[in-house]
Amino acid sequence: MGAYTRTSQNYIEQFFRFADADGRKFRATILTGSGTRNGSSGRPWKGINPTEIGRHWAIPGYVRKLLPNPNTETVQEALDQLEKIGRVLWPKKAGGTPSFKQYLEDLPGVPVQDIVDDIFPIAPSATERLGFPTQKPQS
Repeated sequence: MGAYTRTSQNYIEQFFRFADADGRKFRATILTGSGTRNGSSGRPWKGINPTEIGRHWAIPGYVRKLLPNPNTETVQEALDQLEKIGRVLWPKKAGGTPSFKQYLEDLPGVPVQDIVDDIFPIAPSATERLGFPTQKPQS
């Protein structure tokens, strides 16, 4: 696993708007992906068939690690396990698609980039700035 920086407070406030009775922040994350599939991810679960709306069940890899048995053979078995550990949010509206209950602590943070983004560019019309020490090879 790589290095991470903290998730911004703005991101947390924008997306993690719900809280459990114990105060743990979470958000509802989609459990389907676009397009239909022929395998178990394209089959119905609990009477909900995602292929009817051009989608398929899609459980992110990091979510599988949360399951009591992450090596399940079918997506339906994985969804059953998610429901059993209280991570499936059922919609209040009939016919809606369930979501994944993603807690803030599920995210390790924002992956550290190898891009410098805190140095502002110098305008093409700016005068050249000299006098900064630089490393030189020693002969």
